[in-house]
Amino acid sequence: MTNEQATELLALMADQIKATDRLGETFERRFIQLNETMLNGFVRLEDKFDKKTDILADRLDTLTGRVDILTDHVDTLTGRVDTLTDRVDTLTDEVRDLKTEARTTNRRLQATFDQAGHLTEENTGQETRLVTLETTSADMQQRIANLEAQLRRAS
Repeated sequence: MTNEQATELLALMADQIKATDRLGETFERRFIQLNETMLNGFVRLEDKFDKKTDILADRLDTLTGRVDILTDHVDTLTGRVDTLTDRVDTLTDEVRDLKTEARTTNRRLQATFDQAGHLTEENTGQETRLVTLETTSADMQQRIANLEAQLRRAS
């Protein structure tokens, strides 16, 4: 190989190395641009996710507040129901007591009515005897008056 050919080969190799270097530089620039674009995209996505997360967190806080309010209302209503349950239990006991007293009063009234009926029957018997005695007494008085009249005539 001649000097000229060697020089030409070296020039070709130098051109090839330069082209490879330029290609490497171009590749690195493109890689850096792609990397920056991807990073920017990820940052924008992260910002969007953060905003959405913040919105969802605010909504969740609002819902949690509403749930707390509803829980307080339910607790209040539960307390009222417990109070009403206690009152109903008390009224149920009082109604039981009243029923027991009513039964006792009914038994006493029935005994009173039975005794009144018995007394009425006895009274009717006594009235019949009294009427008989009054009739007998009237007859006796008439006989005594007749005897007195006879004695006056005879004297």
